[in-house]
Amino acid sequence: MLQARVGPGAEEPAGKPRASRHSSVALRDDHPIPGASSEEAADWVELAILARRRRACAMEDLLQAMRAVRLPDDAWGSGAPARNRRIEAGAAGAFAELQDRRLASRQGYPFRLAGDVLEGSRGMDRAAYTFLLLLSAFGAAAGPPEVDGASLFEEVSAAAGASYLGGRRAGARFLVFGSPRRGPTAGFRGAVDHLCESIGEGGGCRPRMRLHHQRDAKLDVVVWRSFPDGRAGQVIGFGQCATGRSWPAKLHELQPRAFANLWFREPLTVEPLRLFFVPFRVDRARWEEASFYGGMLFDRCRIAAHSDELETDVLDRCQVWSRHVIRTRLRR
Repeated sequence: MLQARVGPGAEEPAGKPRASRHSSVALRDDHPIPGASSEEAADWVELAILARRRRACAMEDLLQAMRAVRLPDDAWGSGAPARNRRIEAGAAGAFAELQDRRLASRQGYPFRLAGDVLEGSRGMDRAAYTFLLLLSAFGAAAGPPEVDGASLFEEVSAAAGASYLGGRRAGARFLVFGSPRRGPTAGFRGAVDHLCESIGEGGGCRPRMRLHHQRDAKLDVVVWRSFPDGRAGQVIGFGQCATGRSWPAKLHELQPRAFANLWFREPLTVEPLRLFFVPFRVDRARWEEASFYGGMLFDRCRIAAHSDELETDVLDRCQVWSRHVIRTRLRR
């Protein structure tokens, strides 16, 4: 992907049109520049807002950035008129995608769309959506040393999965199973025993020769919604989290039935749902295939839509992580 960076202080290329009155645009070298897809261009607009002190980005800003990109003719169309039409259509598609994100994320979307201008809301650096956006753009290692981005993503994903099942008021619960772990459940056996005790099924960990080689066996989070009677037979979801761009290669890895049969002493009465969490915005063309192979897909917007029950401590760490990435990757 071609890249650029947006922020104050950089010079505009000679001969380029001035930015809109909402903010100044300057291309630099480590901020993703809009590519040919609506999703990439929409990400650019959202990241541009985070990069600026002034919280707005207009369609004209996006058009200027897209005109500055040098891509092969087959990506934009042959000749200047065709290229301009393609760019304008791409910008319009990006803002249609932003509108779709606003609806899909519900109250979890930290931006406001007013016509051809996207504006950031107060406290947007604390939002789960912002954390997911930056995680998808710069990777889990981009955050501060004291906050593990991958582990934080698992916590956010687990809470979102439980919220989808109805949340705390409906009796939905979650557990982060993935390693690294601390305390009495640090080992795989202890983690499986704790999982079975929490969901009230499974009977604990089966003894197996390969037990000491296990870390999480591709299981990262578990969500469930029990009945008041406490008996077996409930909705349980086994989830895998993937933060890297190679996430499509992981869609096949977690097999809930195989995990339960292999590691539980007693079979589960109802086969667990398969869940797959990514911080990316997954486009419609890829959605069906990803769902067939990965199970119930939670992309950035679905996670954000169900981020309303995140604990204060989790939101605090999202804010710390996001502020660090904004400062070091977008505003330096």
